Amino acid sequence: MDGMALDDMTLDTTALAGGEPLSPEQRAAGAGVLLLSACLPHPGVDRLRAATAAAVARHDVFRQALRDVPGYRGLRRVPLPAPARVRWAELHSASRDEANAALMATPFALGDGEFLRAGVWHAPDDAKHLLLAGACQALDAGSLCGLLREIVGTPATEEPFSYSQFCTWRAALEQDDDAAAGRAYWQEQPADANALRLPARRLAPATARRHHVTQQLDHDSAARLHTLATRCRVEERAVWHSIWCLLLARVSGTQRFITGWQHDCRQDYEVMASGAGVFEKILPVLTQTSDGIIFSDAIARHAHQCAAHTQAQEYYPLDHVDERTRAAGFHWLPLPADLRLVQAPLPHASFELVLQVQRHATGATLVLQADSARYSTAALQALLSQYQWLLAAAADAPAADVIAPPLVSAAQQQALLDINNDCRVFEPASLPAQIARYASQQGDVVALVQGTTQLTYHQLHQRAAQLAHWLREQGAGPGERVAMQLGRSLEAVVALLAIWQAGAAYLPLDERWPAARRRAVLDDAKPVLVLHAAPVNESGRPPEKAMPAREELPAAPQQATPGTLAYVLYTSGSTGTPKGVLIEHSQLLNYVAAASAVMDLPRARRWALTGALATDLGNTALFGALFNGATLVIASDDDMADGAHFADFLRRENIDALKMVPSHLEALLETPQPVVPPLLVLGGEATSPALVSRLAALAPQSRVFNHYGPTETTVGVMVHAVDLATQGSEPLPLTRVLPNNRCYVLDARQRLTPVGAVGELYVGGAQVCAGYLGGYGEEVFGHDPFLSHCPGAPGGRLYRTGDLACVLPGGGFRLIGRADDQIALRGFRIEPAEVEQALRTLPGVRNALVRAQPMRQGETELVAFLEGEATLADTGAARFAEQLAPLLPGAMHPSRYLCLTAFPRLPNGKTDLSALTLLASSTRDQAAHDSSPPRDALERLICDAMGDLLTCPSPGRDADFFALGGHSLLVIKLVARFRKALQVEVAPGVVFDFPTPARLADWLRTHHDGNALTGLADAWLRSGARRGGDSLFTGTAP
Repeated sequence: MDGMALDDMTLDTTALAGGEPLSPEQRAAGAGVLLLSACLPHPGVDRLRAATAAAVARHDVFRQALRDVPGYRGLRRVPLPAPARVRWAELHSASRDEANAALMATPFALGDGEFLRAGVWHAPDDAKHLLLAGACQALDAGSLCGLLREIVGTPATEEPFSYSQFCTWRAALEQDDDAAAGRAYWQEQPADANALRLPARRLAPATARRHHVTQQLDHDSAARLHTLATRCRVEERAVWHSIWCLLLARVSGTQRFITGWQHDCRQDYEVMASGAGVFEKILPVLTQTSDGIIFSDAIARHAHQCAAHTQAQEYYPLDHVDERTRAAGFHWLPLPADLRLVQAPLPHASFELVLQVQRHATGATLVLQADSARYSTAALQALLSQYQWLLAAAADAPAADVIAPPLVSAAQQQALLDINNDCRVFEPASLPAQIARYASQQGDVVALVQGTTQLTYHQLHQRAAQLAHWLREQGAGPGERVAMQLGRSLEAVVALLAIWQAGAAYLPLDERWPAARRRAVLDDAKPVLVLHAAPVNESGRPPEKAMPAREELPAAPQQATPGTLAYVLYTSGSTGTPKGVLIEHSQLLNYVAAASAVMDLPRARRWALTGALATDLGNTALFGALFNGATLVIASDDDMADGAHFADFLRRENIDALKMVPSHLEALLETPQPVVPPLLVLGGEATSPALVSRLAALAPQSRVFNHYGPTETTVGVMVHAVDLATQGSEPLPLTRVLPNNRCYVLDARQRLTPVGAVGELYVGGAQVCAGYLGGYGEEVFGHDPFLSHCPGAPGGRLYRTGDLACVLPGGGFRLIGRADDQIALRGFRIEPAEVEQALRTLPGVRNALVRAQPMRQGETELVAFLEGEATLADTGAARFAEQLAPLLPGAMHPSRYLCLTAFPRLPNGKTDLSALTLLASSTRDQAAHDSSPPRDALERLICDAMGDLLTCPSPGRDADFFALGGHSLLVIKLVARFRKALQVEVAPGVVFDFPTPARLADWLRTHHDGNALTGLADAWLRSGARRGGDSLFTGTAP
């Protein structure tokens, strides 16, 4: 519809009794107030009041009221006989903010037609400012600016454009010949593009509180962008808008997403330019970048899209908000050239983050506004600074690749490098030397405890020295590796110290590994022998021998040196084959000494060893205790499988320090009397906000650290001291790099990313491993390009972690995800390729894909998608797990198996991963429903408990807990809930043997009084209904 059509339209001014509906723009605007402030060099208050009244009288929008009318839904535009009188104020506040607040002290009387308030603020410096406040449902930013021009500028002589005419025209468009095509245009917009999520965005609940930061761009800088627009043959606003979208793509690491464009259609229709009312609307804009695109092409593509949008803008369904547009927005606001505007109206408050460009004769004012709960002031300042850098880069080189310009100045680069400026020299030369010193200086102090057995430091050192002598007789020595399959035990600690004293490196094997993985590791590592706790019947190479009796062994001198290998740990491999990580004594010493210094580990005197030695998660406790001359208490499997047993263990052994995977700890805390030690180190996976809240409630005085480090960087390289009182719902950051380590977030061109931008985390320094056994995977190691900026820093190698991260505006790092497909699940690093390779060897499986499927409440499950004949689905989850058992450790088993005759495909032939994700979500909920309902209160309680933990609908009595995504940690929580509700002890193994509610209920009735259990279950369920909570397990037992 063009301007001529508007001029030719006949307007029926006969008022209906019920008034007229609001325009779509008015309905979408919502409640709120816009503010404007202009400095008045020669104010005449009486003249201003008269000019304001005259301006209001010219516009028909002020001859309406917005009222509720009986029989109609929502507000209606009801005509008034004359414009409402403008409320005027003389303000003598100390600040503009106080003056604005005084002007808005009472709500606008929209039902009386009060849409505008005005006042003069007499500032403390004697300056006079005109303040205008407009109701968002009646006036937009362009309207306030136009009114200001009429009030303090040259009085207008022409009749302004009628807002009533605009509303009539908008209503007529609903039925015109172009309506179907216009609606189809918007329906064809991409629905699969994501909403934007910036790394610096906080996870706090959204609020109505907005704050903003401002930067001025001078006349010459703005003029260069005008020249760029001319060169690209686009409107100037397209340059500013497109560069903003390109920045968001750079910072987020996302190439395809939707943002919002707050657009004023008066900029498209000259006939409307003089109108006052609500003309602005928020339209969705797709940003789609790719490698190699240049600025001028990106600007032209963006301008073409926006031009097409303006042709169909009146048909955009404003009553159906595209939530993706709220994440980030853009607002172009041209300002009157002859006015000294101090405060322009800000963008729409529905945006979480929005850039407003106020273009004026002297340059431009950049305003970045955000929800104060979601973005900090520092985040906004960093983003606005980066925007200015990218604007200048585009103006300087329009033909340059959009990702070519750096977004980091020399000063900012140095600030990023200064994060890694803690260089120290640690003594002694090695961890074995430190333990030997304790053996001579505090030999009577207890070093190890397991059950009723304990060893002092003197006894530990002697037993290790004796075993080292025997090991050398078996061929162990410098350059050799000794494998040990001793579990989490006192003997394992003695053995690893002995292996070091023999000059060799230890290779821990997990007794839970399947035979195939064990053989693969031994074939790759070629240890000189394998140590067992008891004689081994099978023969083979390498020799597998039992630990000898200590009285048979003479002592041997210590032989470990800083440059020799300390241990080899195997991690999941992306090629499908495990890789052996080589850690030297110097690297291990730096970790334990640096961690001790930063986390003040010497304060802890009794550490619990709770993890398997085949991963380095427990090395913080193992070596943190021995390095500091403390006592290491070894937990049993029973202690780690039940919350009550775990609490008893911590109490009984007076444990004051613990290192654990967060999800395991969270499961063990689900007991009536949980225990949290004074020092807690969490690592291996992200910590949920729920666990932080639980720790704050249980042990507000405990010292809690978030800990991060890949195996290749020796246990850990970054930590964060958690403030339990103030942490809130934000992901735990990492704010301290351990001494002698260097952490960088780099982009695809190996440049430091700016603050708040996503990149890949690289680690350099003293703890980067010596590589992989056999030299595999060397592509993830390289030279540190920033070493010259860190004088005196050790270690020139750099490790590419594969973790995505950003440097936070307030300091520190935040982990975001993975650059590859690797999955961190309950403390284990899992390469999907290794699991997929094993699955493809199973009968009937043509192809396999493995993905981490998010569940509610922060849980994650491993889902296998299998392609094969239709009969493959008959195999069942239990059979798949049985077939995988000889091939993969249990931690790498998928929790669910979805069988398809063919994977869904995208038009380009690739597998449609989004479709698989949706399938996994829908089939999980459906599986919970596809079962018989519970027969009695006991079965219902079990069903509800399982559904609550699995965050899915309460399953039926025949549903398999593990087929729905259950795992060992959830079993710990499940039996804790049975203890709470039914007052009975259920061993975790029972759930594995009887995984359906029906079978589990039968077991309970067989081993306990069935009638009594049913009565307790019924009482618990009824008490839950009375509580009315989301979960039956949030209160106390009746």
